[in-house]
Amino acid sequence: MLTEYKNSIFNAEIIGNTVNIWKYVPIDGFNKVKTKRGITFYEKTVDKNDVSTFFSVIFFVFNDNKRFVIKSAIDTKIEVMCDDEEYAETHGFSEVEHGVWCMRSTLDNYDRIQMVKCKENSDNKEFIELDKGEFVNAWRTYVKEVEETYQFDR
Repeated sequence: MLTEYKNSIFNAEIIGNTVNIWKYVPIDGFNKVKTKRGITFYEKTVDKNDVSTFFSVIFFVFNDNKRFVIKSAIDTKIEVMCDDEEYAETHGFSEVEHGVWCMRSTLDNYDRIQMVKCKENSDNKEFIELDKGEFVNAWRTYVKEVEETYQFDR
């Protein structure tokens, strides 16, 4: 899950009345942690009152009256997922696991882009329409800076 702390978005894990927050980019005042698998991240434990609401985000693109989940992105290059076998097979998708197809593309191939922000432990969802520039900034803020997501080459 995600949360905001001092005007920045972080991964978050609630531990009692505190919250462990982290990113995979260096942050002043955060502890550098390197796992046995070689993954480096920067974490800090803060009081639960110091962070905002907990939430998650998901990004979609739309085309041919269908909605696709954006799996990964580098600027306007994206990889989308589809669960419609017939559509996927006739539109150049590759099956990556049983019942899930993916395709690399660009935002130019889609009619619209949407971000859905879901508050944790709530039915509240915020649907936000984005243009290409807004998508690139939102992906950088909500995904790239808090996760290791380098799915394909530039």
